[in-house]
Amino acid sequence: MKKNYINKLIIGITVVVLAFHNCGEDKQIYGPPTISKVTLINSLDSAITAADMGEWVAIHGENLFNIEYIKFNDIEVNLKEIYSDDKAAYTQVPKDMPTELLNKIFIKTSSGSAEKEFIVNLPPIILTMMQNEYTQAGEILKIYGKNFSLYQVGSSTTVVSFGGIEEPVISASEDELLVKIPEGVPVNSKIEVINKKFDLTATCPGYYKDTHNMITNFDPDFPYSGFDGSQWVGKWPNPEPLSGNYLRFESSPSLYPDGLGWLYLFQLDFDYTEDMILHPENYILKFEINMEKPFMATQLFFYYYWDQNPAPDPIGGEIIKVKEFNQWETMAIPLDKIIPRGLSGDEVVRSFNVRIQCFAPTDDLLVGFDNFRIYQKETFN
Repeated sequence: MKKNYINKLIIGITVVVLAFHNCGEDKQIYGPPTISKVTLINSLDSAITAADMGEWVAIHGENLFNIEYIKFNDIEVNLKEIYSDDKAAYTQVPKDMPTELLNKIFIKTSSGSAEKEFIVNLPPIILTMMQNEYTQAGEILKIYGKNFSLYQVGSSTTVVSFGGIEEPVISASEDELLVKIPEGVPVNSKIEVINKKFDLTATCPGYYKDTHNMITNFDPDFPYSGFDGSQWVGKWPNPEPLSGNYLRFESSPSLYPDGLGWLYLFQLDFDYTEDMILHPENYILKFEINMEKPFMATQLFFYYYWDQNPAPDPIGGEIIKVKEFNQWETMAIPLDKIIPRGLSGDEVVRSFNVRIQCFAPTDDLLVGFDNFRIYQKETFN
């Protein structure tokens, strides 16, 4: 906010100065323009050779009155957004994608033209997450990210690769795209968005149907073997299951008029790796969740041992949020909220537990959980 205020103040002062400056020099004849350097408008003494889209810059030189156009690459700046005097022109780097990367600034005035080497930093396509990593074949997957509009992501320009199986994008907005899951995609496939118009590829964090470090999916391949909570595990009809069994919990004032108190949703042995214990900040607990209504007073505790030090923190509606109710979504919770940093392997009990707690009045709640797993964060260039 402070930077934006300073930028606007500088531009406002510049406009006022120019208005007075122009009054007495309308008839002056200027020579051809020159460009000596480019700076940010809030750092006028430090020359730069590149800037991001949307940044305000000052183009320094001589004879910069009567500008007919300024171009960054082949993108022309709106004349109404140019403020200039003899020594400098102030403008914003365009936010549009150039057709041709020339890596130059071009200025044309009524007396001539000038150019200077200058790079506009183009933001990459960024993928942040899949809405549901366990979306089934033939169903629509939503992928979240950034800069889709800038790169004209759409059905004619972009495909999504599911481990090498390509499917065209159905539609896209600035920060999300839709694609149908093709048949035959293997588990643990990486998902890439390939923009063929600009020859760019972006990789989505996570895996399709991720089974790495699976704690339980409540099915025979990764069964739930705990005692507490087994009464809530089954292939329930509502919500419709993702792929088999899942854990379903329901509460309401009529079911629990005196409140829930606390109870275990489940307890299960799990052999954390040494790296998970020593560096929990590099890992994320993931699971799929389907919520009919939001968590209000109800709290969840995810932990390896109830008497751990420090004690486990409750996790409620401020973290357990979904983008859409009555749909399965992938939830992510940093592992260091479950395993505190700074522990050694001998200090961590090899178990994973989920405890639920709510006192009267009881929340009206219906929620399904599936595919508890630990995901190691990835680094993308």
